This record gives sequence, C-alpha cells and structure tokens, in this order.
Amino acid sequence: MATIEETCALLKNFDQSKSKDQLKTYLDTLVTELNKTKPLTNAKAIQQIITSVSNVNLLDHQLFVILCNYYFDLLCRWRTGQTLDSDSSLVFTQIAILFCDQCRSATDNNLESLKTIWINERLINEICTCLKEISVEGKHLQDEHVTAIDYFLHGINHLEKGRIEIQNMKLISFY
Repeated sequence: MATIEETCALLKNFDQSKSKDQLKTYLDTLVTELNKTKPLTNAKAIQQIITSVSNVNLLDHQLFVILCNYYFDLLCRWRTGQTLDSDSSLVFTQIAILFCDQCRSATDNNLESLKTIWINERLINEICTCLKEISVEGKHLQDEHVTAIDYFLHGINHLEKGRIEIQNMKLISFY
C-alpha cells in the first residue's frame, strides 16, 4: 500500500479526465492511511492531502468528510481556548480555503455533496457560537485564526449565489 506522501504526489500529477476509478482508488488509499494514523492528530498528513486534493472533483468521497471533521475539531479546540500548534493552525485555514474554493466552483453535479458534507448542523452551530462570541464578547477579534471562519463564511456565500434553495435553508440563515 502506498503511503500518504506517495499518494499525494500521484494525485498532484493526476489527470482527472482519465479515470474516475483511479482517482477514487487514490482517495481511498488516503482514507485508509489516515485511519491507521488517527487523522485528527496528524496535521502534517492533512496538510499534504489538502495540497494534493485542491483540484479533485470527486467531492462525495469519504476523504472530504474526514477533512470537514478535522476542521470541526480544530474549530472547537480553538473556540474553547486551546492553543493550536503551528501545523494545526495552518491546516485550520487551509481546510477553510479548500471549502471556499470548492464552493466557488460548485456545479449542479457536486452541490449536494458539498451541502451534505459541509452544511451540517453540528458545524454550523459551532460557527454560530463562535460568531456570537466574536460579536457579543469581542472574543477572537484579534486572533489570526478568525481567518478560517471568514473563509468558511465566504464559501457559504459562494454556495448561496443564485441558489434560492440554499438561501432558504434555515440552518444557514445565521448571517
């Protein structure tokens, strides 16, 4: 089985127009390897993966659920005052940028996948709590990690553009 590093290198050079099955195999390998190493504690591996999947068009894959869960975990840790190490700090923003980029290029073919993975009650509630702390208490205002929230909100804004069904979702009518 290939390592995360090897699979990421293959993904960076992969022509997605060739084989959806091969792409799925690469992503499956990453999930398998992450599950061996407990993905929520492996910021360096997540960082490599984000860099290699930025142009992947198979958004209904389990790997993106893992990335969303990782983002959620970092958000919770940061919001509750835990210090993020430098790798985790970088990944926190990188995942939000990835989400924003995915939303910016969303099509009818991948819209449901994006909504299912990223517009979930648990994550949105945590974002709302964070926004409330920022607006009411001024908490996090001067924190560099607020950028990760900003990118996430921009992503939702991109999803909403011209999509009434998303604009009307009760869950995201928080801002």
